[in-house]
Amino acid sequence: MGEDRLCDGNVMVVILKKLRTDVMNLGWEGNGTGGDKRGRQQNDFWRLDYWEDDLRRRRRFIRNAFGSIHPEVLLKSAEEYGAEEDVMKSKKTFRTQAIVNQNAETELMLEGDDDTVSLLQEKEIDNLAGPVVLSTPAQLIAPVVVAKGTLSITTTEIYFEVDEDDQGFKKIDPKVLAYTEGLHGKWMFSEIRAVFSRRYLLQSTALEVFMANRTSVMFNFPDQATVKKVVYSLPRVGVGTSYGLPQARRISLASPRQLFKSSNMTQRWQRREISNFEYLMFLNTVAGRTYNDLNQYPVFPWVITNYESEELDLTLPGNFRDLSKPIGSLNPKRAVFYAERYETWEDDQIPPYHYNTHYSTATSTLTWLVRIEPFTTFFLNANEGKFDYPERTFSSITKSWRNCQRDTSDVK
Repeated sequence: MGEDRLCDGNVMVVILKKLRTDVMNLGWEGNGTGGDKRGRQQNDFWRLDYWEDDLRRRRRFIRNAFGSIHPEVLLKSAEEYGAEEDVMKSKKTFRTQAIVNQNAETELMLEGDDDTVSLLQEKEIDNLAGPVVLSTPAQLIAPVVVAKGTLSITTTEIYFEVDEDDQGFKKIDPKVLAYTEGLHGKWMFSEIRAVFSRRYLLQSTALEVFMANRTSVMFNFPDQATVKKVVYSLPRVGVGTSYGLPQARRISLASPRQLFKSSNMTQRWQRREISNFEYLMFLNTVAGRTYNDLNQYPVFPWVITNYESEELDLTLPGNFRDLSKPIGSLNPKRAVFYAERYETWEDDQIPPYHYNTHYSTATSTLTWLVRIEPFTTFFLNANEGKFDYPERTFSSITKSWRNCQRDTSDVK
């Protein structure tokens, strides 16, 4: 009996080793066709997918056809911060890597003209199904991209066509457009799961539509009247089925305050039926925060104060932040500084204020996500093709927590 178990165990070990080898080979070889493993690894680029899980987290990475090591940017950094001999070595290294990492799709996108971009972006779509119920000017709102175009709605689908002749669109970097979905988009009514009213540039003129494939698309319209017409031309799905609200068009048009008061999520959280994360993401969603607008990216509060201990004792009150105060008031000395500035302000043109920065901007969002594509490309595009100074670049949660307690210009 013992020998049989030992034999079975040995067989299982062999099988597991074989599976591990197969998985590793797939990881190295990519498409399973073999080839040089070292070269294949250097050619593999990844980016964050726009797909969301059940908790609205974006955690999946997919292969990045437009991936790059950004060699020209690294050269600038080396010239600014490195020694002269290091710069010369870096030039050779970066030039070699750039040649290795080129592929047909990347080269076509980075060096092509506007027509090339359109060719790569455009999807094969059929003619609009049925008569057009509503057609209106609209803007596609995507991370670091606002694209003017026309939104058309039939009895079964939504269709958006970007205006490629718009001067603003022509100025958008092709490297950024490579990561923008929906420029020539079609979405079937049967795929729509939720419709939320959104604000854009502080105006309640936008909508965000969530799809069955766990992605979303956001549009801005000329006015609130158009928003209402669009909602009443779409399926009656409300804001979905997750928040205990009826699937009605009036729910899609409800304000964040109305959604919060009418939903059952607070009661479910109090009964511990949902986690803190789920509840906070619910608050972000109904408040209008969205992945599609980096100025309104989801936010979460600092809760823990101890990021240096190897083991965290959750029974110690000192390991938790005082949630009754804003970030700017947690440090008593800094709170005094802000209060004095407000009370002694003498400028006739600018009203007094406590904080001269905001916790939620596209810049701060990109600062947090700069190490992940496509946000690396977005950051470089917004920062004149350069990475930020090393001391300002996100490197650790510990350092970020320390900075937002001491730096008078950091309340993130």
